[in-house]
Amino acid sequence: MIDDSRIKELALGLFKQESDRDKQKKVGASDFSDPCEYHLAKKLLGEPAGEFKYWLGAKIGTDK
Repeated sequence: MIDDSRIKELALGLFKQESDRDKQKKVGASDFSDPCEYHLAKKLLGEPAGEFKYWLGAKIGTDK
């Protein structure tokens, strides 16, 4: 039987897999709705993004 910690580990592993959206280099239409002007400016300048604390929204909001 699989315990709860293993289920959580498997679920997070599925959500954290790299997708086509992770490979996006250009600023997209959804980027302009970023409430943080600093982060939007960094995207427009093409500066690399750091680690994101909130990554799940990007996975759920992406259509394939």
